[in-house]
Amino acid sequence: MSPSQIRPLPHQPKPHAPSRWSSHAWLAFILAASALALLLLGYHPDAEDGGIYGAAIAARIDPALFPHDRVWVTAHTRFALFVPTAAAAVRILHLPLSAVLFGIQALGLVALLCAAAHLAKSCFPLQTRPWLPVLAVAVAAGLPVAGTGLYAVDPYSTARSLTTPLLLFALSFALRHRWPAVILCWAAAATLHPLMAIWGALPLLVLASLATSKPRRWIIALALAIFLIAALLVTTAPAETAGTYAVAHTRAYWFPAQWRWFEWAGAVAPCALLLLIARLSGLPRTSNLHRLTAAACLTSALAVLLALTFARESSTSLAVARLQPLRSLHLVFIALFPAAAAFLQSRLKSLPQAALPILACAALGASTFAMQRSLYPHTAHMEWPGLPPSNPWQAAFAWCRDHLPTPALVALDSNYINYPGEDSHGFRAVALHSTPPDNVKDAGIAAVLPGLTPSWQAGVAATTGLNTASDTERRQRLLPLGVTWIVLPAAMPTALTCPYRNAAAQVCELR
Repeated sequence: MSPSQIRPLPHQPKPHAPSRWSSHAWLAFILAASALALLLLGYHPDAEDGGIYGAAIAARIDPALFPHDRVWVTAHTRFALFVPTAAAAVRILHLPLSAVLFGIQALGLVALLCAAAHLAKSCFPLQTRPWLPVLAVAVAAGLPVAGTGLYAVDPYSTARSLTTPLLLFALSFALRHRWPAVILCWAAAATLHPLMAIWGALPLLVLASLATSKPRRWIIALALAIFLIAALLVTTAPAETAGTYAVAHTRAYWFPAQWRWFEWAGAVAPCALLLLIARLSGLPRTSNLHRLTAAACLTSALAVLLALTFARESSTSLAVARLQPLRSLHLVFIALFPAAAAFLQSRLKSLPQAALPILACAALGASTFAMQRSLYPHTAHMEWPGLPPSNPWQAAFAWCRDHLPTPALVALDSNYINYPGEDSHGFRAVALHSTPPDNVKDAGIAAVLPGLTPSWQAGVAATTGLNTASDTERRQRLLPLGVTWIVLPAAMPTALTCPYRNAAAQVCELR
C-alpha cells in the first residue's frame, strides 16, 4: 500500500486545533500581564513586612549594622534561606540591594502568572492559551485575603514573593498526580518560608488523600493527625505570661472569634464560588476542577476548625495560634481566580463574548489600584530603585542613614508606623540604624517569638506617647536605654537641636 492510500481509522480522535498563540506571543503576554500586575499593585520596598526583610538582608550584607537591636532584625527571618540568598545575590551580581529586591518582586509576579496558567490548564481542557486566568490573577494580585493579615501578593519583596508561585505550581502538579514535581516545589518553598510551606502543604495532603482508593478514610486520618499534633503542642508548650497574651492580642486575625462578619464572608466566599463553578462546569466529579474544589473546601474547614479549637483568646497556650493555621486560606484564595477565569474562558466562543469578562477584570483592577493607593496615599505608587524617597518620613529616615554614625540608637514613637502620612514605612530598612521595638511590626515578631516579649514591653513602654511628651520626659525615658537621637513629627514642639526638618518630620539630637 502506498503512503497516499493510508487513511486515519474512523475511531481515532481528531487532534486538537493548534493554539492561536505562538510561544513568543504567549511570553510577551505573560510579561505584559506581569507589568500590569506590578503597576496596579504598586511597589513599596520598605513598607510593612518589606521593611523587616529589607533590614534583615542589609544586616546580612553588613554585620556592623544594627548593633543595639540585631535580635529584632534577624529573629523573624533566621529560619529560612530567603535572606541569605538575597544577600548572596547582591554580592554576586554587584547590584544595589534595592535593585535585587525589585528583581525578586518582578520575578515573583512572572512566576505567579505562569503558575496561574498551569493551574487553569489543569482544571479545564482549554483549546487555547489560558489568557483570561492570567489576566484575572494579574488584576487581583493586591487584594487582601480574609483571616490571614496577608495580601494575595505583597507590594514589596518578601519570601512570599517566591513561595506563593512555588506552592501554586505544587497545587497544579498535585492535580495532575505529578508527585515528584509537587515535592520539589514544596521543598523549595519550605527553604524560603517554612511557615507558609507548612500550611501550603495542607491542600496538597488533602489532594493526595483524595487520590487514594479510600479517600474518606485518609481524609479522616489526616484531620485526626493534625488535631492530635495541635493538642500535643498545646499541652506541652510552656505557660503563657500576661505579656505574651498582650502581644498576641495585637494580632486579631489569629483568633476567628474576633472576626467581623465581612472577614467570615471573605473566608467562605472562595469555597462557595468554587462549588458554584464546579456545579456549572458540566465536568465529571472525578475532574481536576472538582478535586480542587474538594481540596479547597476541606482545607478551609480544617484550618478554621483548628483555629476555633486551639487559637482562642482564652486558650491556656497560644502555640497553635502562633503557627497561624489560617494561612492555608491564602493558597485557596489565589487558586480561585485562575479556576474561575478558566471556567469563563471555556465558555467563550468568540472574541466579542470576551468583552464582559475583560470589563470585570478592568473593574477588579481598578479596585485593586484604588485600595493600594488608599494604603499608601503619601508615597509614590511606584518606588523605583535608585530614586529618592517621595514620602517625607522616608526622607527623614534617609537623612539618618546618610548623616548619623552607625552606633547611633534612634527612637521614634512606638506607633510611628501608624502616624498620619507615614504610610507604614519601616525605619530600620530605610535608615539602617537601630531603634527600640515598636508597637506594630515588632509586636508581630514578639507575638511569634515570645522570648522577645520582655524586650518588646520595655521598648514600647519607653516610646509610647513619645511624640507628645516633654523634652524632660523624653530624656528620662530614653537616655537610660542609650538613645542618642529621636525622630518627631515636625509639628511637635521641642527645644532639642534638630539638624534636619521637613514638612512631616524632624530629626533631633537627644542630650
